[in-house]
Amino acid sequence: MPKVSAEHRQQVRGAILDAAFACLLEEGVAGVTARAIGRRAEISPGTIYLYFDDKADLFAALAERVAVFEIDLLVGDEDQPAIDRLQTLLARLLAYRDEVPGVATLRELASRDPAVQGALDRFDRAVVEAITPLVRQAMADGSLRSDLDPEAVVETVNIFFEALSGRRFVTSRERTVRAFVELITEGSRP
Repeated sequence: MPKVSAEHRQQVRGAILDAAFACLLEEGVAGVTARAIGRRAEISPGTIYLYFDDKADLFAALAERVAVFEIDLLVGDEDQPAIDRLQTLLARLLAYRDEVPGVATLRELASRDPAVQGALDRFDRAVVEAITPLVRQAMADGSLRSDLDPEAVVETVNIFFEALSGRRFVTSRERTVRAFVELITEGSRP
């Protein structure tokens, strides 16, 4: 039997994650099944487990994919000052509830499936790692106070996002998001 190259393994793993992500976006967590992924990736469902140890491993990798996709989509123009990018990112992220169901559906499943909770923990870490440099940059250029803990600022945003996403009634989501973004960015100015 011929040996499979590392490049081929990476391509198949990527195709599996692409297929899982498409299933998640179109059908929610319930649609992320081995059969649906296999059909989209044009592989047998059992092949998935040659590339992922178990469902938790697949969901952990999928959570990272969701984090990278959503943060890249929301981050804004890199030519803008860091504080403007941070304001844009926060406003988009917090207003961006229904368009990308990835995080909300993963959180819902995590409440019933401890294996998925580990994936969400990885997602939360990826969000902190993706946004913290932007907060640090805004601190370095004097747009935000330098005595703040950048990771704690991002964690606060993440907690607010999760709470806002789970809330069925908000008098005005737009006003609430605007007030929070102002508290984080304007209230943290030197």
